[in-house]
Amino acid sequence: MEQSDDAKFPLSDPQILRKIRKLLSPWLPMPTHYNGLKNTLNRVFLHAVQEGLIDRKPMIDIRKAAEEKRQVLIPDEAYRKITEHLCVHRHNKRDMDGTWRAKICDLIYMMSQQPIDVFNLKESQGELYNEPIDRGDYFAYGVIRFARHKTKIASNSR
Repeated sequence: MEQSDDAKFPLSDPQILRKIRKLLSPWLPMPTHYNGLKNTLNRVFLHAVQEGLIDRKPMIDIRKAAEEKRQVLIPDEAYRKITEHLCVHRHNKRDMDGTWRAKICDLIYMMSQQPIDVFNLKESQGELYNEPIDRGDYFAYGVIRFARHKTKIASNSR
């Protein structure tokens, strides 16, 4: 973006909105990237306001591009079959109750924003209790702290 001729304008340019729109226009077909660049420019203009170079951020007048709703990774029917299969598993030629495996699969599916969130778990994000804690309807045996891999925003799951 910096190498584009459209990026060469002073912060105080009276036609700044038109120039910003022209600068961002090649990325309109890619809304996620467009919005990321818009956010970056917003931080540049915020810094310029804080430094007293301009009076207000022009990015307020630039709309975000509409992004498609996030795709579901697997259809509901396929997910139901996976968890059914996890409920019973064979171990040493015996059928064993695998309900716990299905519950872990559900937990991972519900708590993670992206699959890498779960595969990137570290030991420090989990804690096992010495004794189960009675929570009324269920017993808590520990806690897992999921974190988004990009932002490291944590969410607790008990």
